[in-house]
Amino acid sequence: MSREEYAEYMMQDPADYYYGVLWNKLYRRRIIEEHNLVMDTELRWCEDFLFNLSFIRYAERFTAVQSPVYYYMKRKGSLANTEWKKATTVTLRFRLLESYKDLYQSMGLYKENELRINSFVLSIARDGGVAAPLSRRRQKLEPEEYIAEELPPGYVHAKHGFEPVYDRHSRILILGSFPSVKSRETSFYYGHPQNRFWKLLAALTGQDMPETIEEKTRFLLENRIALWDVVEECDILGSSDLSIRNVIPNDINRILEKAPIEIICANGSEAFRLYKKYCKEKTNREAVKCPSTSPANAVWSLERLTEAWGKTLEGWL
Repeated sequence: MSREEYAEYMMQDPADYYYGVLWNKLYRRRIIEEHNLVMDTELRWCEDFLFNLSFIRYAERFTAVQSPVYYYMKRKGSLANTEWKKATTVTLRFRLLESYKDLYQSMGLYKENELRINSFVLSIARDGGVAAPLSRRRQKLEPEEYIAEELPPGYVHAKHGFEPVYDRHSRILILGSFPSVKSRETSFYYGHPQNRFWKLLAALTGQDMPETIEEKTRFLLENRIALWDVVEECDILGSSDLSIRNVIPNDINRILEKAPIEIICANGSEAFRLYKKYCKEKTNREAVKCPSTSPANAVWSLERLTEAWGKTLEGWL
């Protein structure tokens, strides 16, 4: 991918540990030598992240390797687990923020990413808790040496918890991002009473709005609609799909291989982004981004939603 494409991925989570560390990357030596790129020896934290931001400025091509080739382990007492004073951390975060701004301004991408870049100072970097079997040559770690992964304040690790709705007649696949708190409580899709999803489908089909889970399931199948979410498991803050991290995606091919799906609709920008990032390569199918039915998308009235979704689904409903 190009520098600009890589920069777009970085903006999905600018504090992600994946972008900051050195151990999961290979660098072209020529670039380092030509531009005299070195780490700041005065720093004991984030020097690798600052180095990477400098390197990105001069690199032209980036490639992500999906297969694991290196396993990283933290244990108590290691340098990687050193505790830092909050004041020092905040100071370094602001320094990283300036480096981010400088890099994206140089690529002409700052204005469109300004909000995400400036939110970086409040973000919390994580490593995702990668684990693997120990080498036979290596002594086994004692249980007390392992470091329990801590979630950011307010976050929970959540699983989807209920099945997709579809059958062999389904033609339309609608994908959300991840169930809201209310949907996880009721074990069905769009359980929040202020979400316009069911009202929207009722308006599009000219039918009464279904109320119970049984009615909703029957409604979907009768209208040849399949329904699922992109994410199977993740860390999330409340119902905010913008906070979703450490994603395990659903296998969307499970539906595509059994139903004659003709169009895939993503319910909102985040569902669309997550589908492109985690699913599109495996499905080899494009998705259409539709405006979110979430109550958070208050600028879109039910009338506007009906008009926009109606244009997208014209001929299928």
